[in-house]
Amino acid sequence: MRALLAVLGTIFVSLMGFGIIIPILPKYAQERGATQWEVGVIFASFSIAQMLASPYLGGLSDRIGRRPVLVFSMFGSVASFAILALATSMPLVLLSRVVDGLSAASVVTARAYIADLLAEHERAKGYGMMGAAFGLGFIAGPAIGGQLARIGPTAPAWGAAGLSLIAMILAWLYVSETQHASQARGPNPLRHAPGMLGRPILGRILFVNLLVWSCFAVYHSTFPEFGMKQFGFKEWHLGNILALVGGTAVVTQLYIMPRLVKLYGERSCIAGGLAVCALGLVGAATTRDSNLFIAMAVPITVGGAFASPCLTSLLSQTAGKHEMGLVQGVANSLESLGRIIGPLWGYMIMAKGISLAWLSAGLVMVGVAAFALTMKPAANTIEATGV
Repeated sequence: MRALLAVLGTIFVSLMGFGIIIPILPKYAQERGATQWEVGVIFASFSIAQMLASPYLGGLSDRIGRRPVLVFSMFGSVASFAILALATSMPLVLLSRVVDGLSAASVVTARAYIADLLAEHERAKGYGMMGAAFGLGFIAGPAIGGQLARIGPTAPAWGAAGLSLIAMILAWLYVSETQHASQARGPNPLRHAPGMLGRPILGRILFVNLLVWSCFAVYHSTFPEFGMKQFGFKEWHLGNILALVGGTAVVTQLYIMPRLVKLYGERSCIAGGLAVCALGLVGAATTRDSNLFIAMAVPITVGGAFASPCLTSLLSQTAGKHEMGLVQGVANSLESLGRIIGPLWGYMIMAKGISLAWLSAGLVMVGVAAFALTMKPAANTIEATGV
């Protein structure tokens, strides 16, 4: 339990740093010359870099261990936020997100770490705890970022850099190693991605994961722009709403999701969560009442809080032990691809009508929820690796 709490603490501090910049990034980029479309590109650039790097970093964690890769990821975040604070032009803002994406292995490494520590039947709960750490980070981070923005435009970025430095120190001092070189796999993990997508069970889970994260990314990337234009929210308003989102995620993933997974299993919880999320997206897209808009953040968050850890749990159950980091790396790359598609999709459609982005994401998510029901339960099933 101590090892698990150590890595969750590192993730919490890291995500708090990331959460600080979310409410301010679109306006910050636009003040440095970015157009609305280029803001979408800036959001997507992080995910492009992460998509390319995650399989290699995940595979590297299988070979040299989780801890050094986690520390490297934290160092990359420190550098990226420092570049963001010093940025005077749109290309430098873009560079900061690329640097962060290329070193962004904290999530994939933490997922593999949890799979190393916990038995299959405990992993949904473990990933729920990881989601709660995310949620706590997004309670504190956006709220802090909104307040720091009142001090000065670069204060949130420097605050994020400082928190990432703390996370790096925590990982170095307190995260113990669970993977050793004797369990190493070969290089070039990206070549394994087509084979993983071709597996009957794993391929379906990865495909659903891609679609889910594409829809989530539409919501997350356009949220500040939507709130500011539709309701006139300021950065601190957005920070407070995102704090509500984080609190809802924490309660759901710590207290509600684990109980329902025991009763109904991961597959049903994924489908139900996505249906609830779709309802929230459609409601938020169509309302003109700011209070109802804020209320719709609850079903969106609850649905995501069910779907994400349950998908990760199914992935871990389908992967072999010595390819855990590799599988999570490929999954994280597909999530990154979703976070590339989502901002481009969202900002492109938002130009046609501000509500259309979330409405389209909600309708797609209904179809994904139905498709999720076709996934076979992967509990106690390790597919042949084929690699």
